[in-house]
Amino acid sequence: MPYIKIENGVMQEYNNDGLNTGPVATIGLNAYSYLERRAWSATSKGVTGPSNPDYPEDFVFLQSKGIKYLQVMIAPFSGLGSSLAWGPVVGQPSFNGNSVSDLKINQSYWDAVQNFLDAAKAHNIGIIACPFWNILAIPQLVGEDKSALLQSDSKSRNYLRAFAAAFVARYKDHTGIAAWMAGQEITLNTGLDYNTAPAVLKEIAEAIRGQDVLQRMISSGNEARPHFDPRKYTIDEHVEIVRAMNPSPIDTLCENLFLNSEYFSSGVAPVSGQNSALRADFTSCSLPYLKVMQKLASDLGKPYYVGSFGMTTNDEAALQDTTQHNLSTLLQNFYRTGVQLACYWVWNSGSVSDLKPWNVLVTDAGDNNLRADVFAAITAVLDRSRVAPPDALVNRKLNSIFFASSATFTNTSSQWCYFTIAPKAALCPSTNFSISFSINQSATSLATEGPLIRRVSGAVNADARGWVIYKNGLSVDANAFIQLFDGKSVGIDAGNKGRTDVLDTWTRITFTVDANSRIALYVNDFLMGYTQPALPWSNVDGLGAIQIGRTSLTSNGAIVSWKVSDIVLYDRVLSPQEVFDYGVSGQVVNAAGRWRLNGDFKDVINANDGTFAPDRNLISFS
Repeated sequence: MPYIKIENGVMQEYNNDGLNTGPVATIGLNAYSYLERRAWSATSKGVTGPSNPDYPEDFVFLQSKGIKYLQVMIAPFSGLGSSLAWGPVVGQPSFNGNSVSDLKINQSYWDAVQNFLDAAKAHNIGIIACPFWNILAIPQLVGEDKSALLQSDSKSRNYLRAFAAAFVARYKDHTGIAAWMAGQEITLNTGLDYNTAPAVLKEIAEAIRGQDVLQRMISSGNEARPHFDPRKYTIDEHVEIVRAMNPSPIDTLCENLFLNSEYFSSGVAPVSGQNSALRADFTSCSLPYLKVMQKLASDLGKPYYVGSFGMTTNDEAALQDTTQHNLSTLLQNFYRTGVQLACYWVWNSGSVSDLKPWNVLVTDAGDNNLRADVFAAITAVLDRSRVAPPDALVNRKLNSIFFASSATFTNTSSQWCYFTIAPKAALCPSTNFSISFSINQSATSLATEGPLIRRVSGAVNADARGWVIYKNGLSVDANAFIQLFDGKSVGIDAGNKGRTDVLDTWTRITFTVDANSRIALYVNDFLMGYTQPALPWSNVDGLGAIQIGRTSLTSNGAIVSWKVSDIVLYDRVLSPQEVFDYGVSGQVVNAAGRWRLNGDFKDVINANDGTFAPDRNLISFS
């Protein structure tokens, strides 16, 4: 069977004889419950049957279809409460204080695992083995609260290390195991977070690495950040979380990616009655996200591994996806970004009710097939020799093209500091438009409210028409947001969707306004969130002036300083891919105006230059 080692940042596949057969390049499956459905027996078939085949039959079929890798729960899910819990199956350990004195692992457990691994090896299938699929089982087993996972010398943490070492020592050279997974989504309802979980993963991985003769791949089983509304992190802060959650000796960058995963998909469900709203999918945002992970993997010398991915039948129906378009697009995006291995969730999960919308099962007989079109889409792309090589790496993080030149605004208390763009001809009069700019703010600027960019006729909140990008202070959750106006009514407050305010850091902000669908906010090239227009709105006349700047509404006379660079205005709605491409290259396509602020207020596209009349305020250039 194949097993995997990481060499120079690449997953390399080895055969039973220890010969390197080349880089890994395939799609695997999550078949987590083979042993659980067998009641952890070496001989009994348990509750398996025609609708959930036992592994001896399933391995024959999967081998015939070219499936090489299965990710499997290799120890019980539960710590207490049933005959299938950890104690009855694996064994009830003894302790001297908090130290493990005897693991007391049952021979029947070893026999069940041995038979399973032997069968996998015989059918040339590699098992990605996860001993802690539900890490909460361990505090339950040893009689501790889950908070014990936060304590490095607790019974729970000592048992995690001891069991991992014992398990790997027993199967240190068994080539039925292709790779190891230190845990499965250990931040999920455990009390562990992105600050505390890395230490637990590192300890488990060190125990594995210390015993594994074959030095096989270790992954983290990391849950990608679920979507928050408003989003809590910029994409660059998110990248640092991914880095932290995969500490060495874990030698991959692992994430489980689903429709609710932050940045990977839109992660936003449509509002009732808004059929044209952006529904979370695999096509809108997955390629830009995977390109960011591709670059991070290259920088760290750790291949990016997708431990789980997939969608339910309910998701497919909501997206009206009857052809597996989302799945096929995502598979191609994996290949385009150099993802060597990704495992679909979930294969042959049995009768678990929560998993029925996810479950995929195909057999030779075909009588109990479930979602055969999903399996067909996966097997259609197993032969990577017919796929183009990955795209070139992109480097978008804090691209210096956006702040090589900038304008610094210095406000005195309660005074305006802005420059004005007075169009020579009609400029973006439509109710569909986009605007992008980069901003860098001091602590005083972050705490000071006021409009950043505005194009309004009439008095705001009275008889205004047009739009305002407004900066809130730190006393409220919202950062920057856009307001649309129509006559005497406020049209929509569209923003409050995520982190636009980052201290002393250049941040790219893009708003797109589609009057018939949504107003979207992007930060650093990625969709933060969106809002549907609640009311119609009216833009100003195309000759209406645009003001770039704000008033300092401080009460203590403080001087507020902040920087802006590369303002771009479009008379159309940018797509998520266009926003990302701009962040990568800095190239602007079909824009109505661009103000680079390179020592002046010139519009480099249509000569709608800005003007500034200094008084007690100052705009300088750098």
